[in-house]
Amino acid sequence: MSSRTRQFVILIVALALLAAACGTDNGEGTQPSPEDPSTPDEPTTPEEPSGETDPPPDEGDPPEENGSGNGEMPFESRFTGTDAFCTAPADGIEYSPEDVGPGMTAEEVVITNVRLMTEDLEPIGFAFDNGDPTDQAETFVRVINEQCGGINGRMLTLYTVDLPVPGFGGDPDLEAQERCTTIAEDQGAVAAFSFTGVGVPLGNCLTAQNDVIFITTYDASDSDFEQGEGRFFSFNHMPTDILTFAVSEFADRLIGKTNGVLHGDTSPDPQIIQEGLLAALEAEGLEVARVDVLDCGDEPICSGGVIESVQGMRADGVDVIFPLVNTLTLPGYLQEMIVQEFEPGDVQFYNTSYLAMDSELVTGKMVEFGGEEAGALYNGAGIVSASRAGEHRLDGYEPDPFVAMCNAVYLENSTVISQPYDFLEIGRAHV
Repeated sequence: MSSRTRQFVILIVALALLAAACGTDNGEGTQPSPEDPSTPDEPTTPEEPSGETDPPPDEGDPPEENGSGNGEMPFESRFTGTDAFCTAPADGIEYSPEDVGPGMTAEEVVITNVRLMTEDLEPIGFAFDNGDPTDQAETFVRVINEQCGGINGRMLTLYTVDLPVPGFGGDPDLEAQERCTTIAEDQGAVAAFSFTGVGVPLGNCLTAQNDVIFITTYDASDSDFEQGEGRFFSFNHMPTDILTFAVSEFADRLIGKTNGVLHGDTSPDPQIIQEGLLAALEAEGLEVARVDVLDCGDEPICSGGVIESVQGMRADGVDVIFPLVNTLTLPGYLQEMIVQEFEPGDVQFYNTSYLAMDSELVTGKMVEFGGEEAGALYNGAGIVSASRAGEHRLDGYEPDPFVAMCNAVYLENSTVISQPYDFLEIGRAHV
């Protein structure tokens, strides 16, 4: 599955989770909201449900087994299945939702899509095609409202808030705080979601300080979930967990090797790598010859100490490296390794989904910005990830039925695209 497809699917699942969370007739919890509903960002205002849809399956029929072999019954609702994104309530079913408070009234549920401004990366050549996240969210909300009758009697009201890539706007903490205030107070959202990679500190502000549900594709820590008190959700592994999983997966290959670790000094990276990777290596009895910390200087590219680190890796005879740095930093590090005459096969790299280093969009940048030699050096890296990146290149590949259905629904209802997303071409625009 390509990165763009995975992002697209996560949007759908996020909306389904919101449907489940917000679909009760007498929901719990309240959110602050302005007395004047107008805000600088005009919401996508739902209209009365229109159009006809096929009736849902007989709700009295017993559910089929979920195929897991354990006899468990699947979760079923109007928002599950692969035949349609959602279905209208069955004939005769009427809902009588009540006002819960601002943001969740008898008529509406207010939600916010937080979009990472990846166009910020274009000037340095790191922009990538993820489609139109604003249109994607608006399209599926429109389908829920107009074709499926909303969520148990309530319509979704959607706002979109843009957030700069950290390091490409103002102070990241201040930017997050401003968006947090907009979402929680000005818009009065009961839930926000980001399928473009926004995580903390915005998620902490929303969930810990304002009681807003937050769903993200970005990784989050134990403390993030604990502070969120059940309101913080992530589709990714916790960073310490994925690093621990990586050590468990690769432990046999690390025995007898001269292991090196590379990471930046931007918080919370040092703590995560100590508690995740280094602690797991120590528990396995595996020695680490070098742990190099690059100086990021509050910039997106960690360039301080690159030359000295590569020199040290060479001098210490390191033949395994965990390069736990971001997308913008690793190509330059690989280039320096080429300058210092490292050749393919000299070092085995291992990486994870931490800092999104499992994404094909990311790994492709090793060649695009590091050059063919850097790509050859990084080729063969072992990566631990929960994503299914690359499966579209396998012989006989067929898109997952859920993915195919969502792609068809988006094409049919979008006001922006006119061609379907091509599962076999990564990053190709279809407009």
